[in-house]
Amino acid sequence: MNKEEVIKELRIITKERGKSPTRRSIPLKLYYHCIKQFKYFNEAKKQAGLKLYNNRFLELPPSSYIQDKDLVRLVSFLTFDGHLYKSLNAIILISKYKNELKKYEKLIKNKFGLNGNYRLKADGFGESFNYRVYSKELGKLLNKFGTPLYVYDETKIRENYLSIINSIPYDNKHVHYAMKCNNNPVILKIIRQLGGFLQVNSLHELGLATKTGFPVEKISFTS
Repeated sequence: MNKEEVIKELRIITKERGKSPTRRSIPLKLYYHCIKQFKYFNEAKKQAGLKLYNNRFLELPPSSYIQDKDLVRLVSFLTFDGHLYKSLNAIILISKYKNELKKYEKLIKNKFGLNGNYRLKADGFGESFNYRVYSKELGKLLNKFGTPLYVYDETKIRENYLSIINSIPYDNKHVHYAMKCNNNPVILKIIRQLGGFLQVNSLHELGLATKTGFPVEKISFTS
């Protein structure tokens, strides 16, 4: 079957069933032809003008591209507590609190017309909720819009640390860096190399500290 024949067959099945077909509701042979001719089943449906059920192939409404406060909020959250797939196929928003993610679920639904799904992730540092949205178009938009870029000066960080430690007029002295200020692993490693200590406020920060190579005797845990 060529592309035109595949599209025609999909439209016939849609008319017979009264709704857009799913992968499992069409003959296996037709599904193979969809993949052969269009690479993806939903791409074949898209070319046939049929309703899609998968976010990855849905086109975003025109309002999605308006650079308003909602788009800025999403980019900001994604930068600090999320992840954009390298393939741009999906985004993940992460929080300990599901109610926090509910706000972004509503934002994404209202602005982009997309739905996602929740997953509860548990590790040695506790539980967190993931809200995952699959959409190539959304991924491309967020990638084009960009996210904040932070540039750190390692030389200046070292100079500031040494300035502080050398200004303390005692032999037995320690500088405890508060991880709450910035838990970037690269910065933590610089502090460790300089002989610094850490002050942490949670089990999550404690886990990051040990992963970065700080011995427990150089970690102060307060809450």
